[in-house]
Amino acid sequence: MRKIIYIIMFFILIAGVYADKVSIFNFNYDNGKITLKQQIIKEGYYPDRNVQVEEGYVCKLVDNQGKELYSFRFELPNKLYTDVIKNNTINGNVIILNETDFSLIMPYFDGAVKLLCYNPEEYEIINQDVEKIILSPKKTNKWLWIYTI
Repeated sequence: MRKIIYIIMFFILIAGVYADKVSIFNFNYDNGKITLKQQIIKEGYYPDRNVQVEEGYVCKLVDNQGKELYSFRFELPNKLYTDVIKNNTINGNVIILNETDFSLIMPYFDGAVKLLCYNPEEYEIINQDVEKIILSPKKTNKWLWIYTI
């Protein structure tokens, strides 16, 4: 009886755990120019963006009427902070990269048709169609027959 209860509890808990569809946009930053390298749609989780920077780049997903479906502001990840301990003192520096790759994860929207990105001066730097990729092929009803001898 106890095993049955554990099995039922396992299935109840596992049924509540699932991932959403997310869009992953891979970018390249090269001496002030940002380009979109790749778009991927996967099952996963996107970050909570309740707290955003006050100034920075903006990315938006919009539908075919231009209505904003999702938007957030972010800082360019081109700074590396280094700390070195020498003679029992901590010395730190900031290294600013001329080139780097980075990704942004957003929720997947069926109605999203464009990705728009703006620089801190609010000039449009990316206006790209959103790819619609099927995560897995349609399931077909195929029977698996097992023969025993």
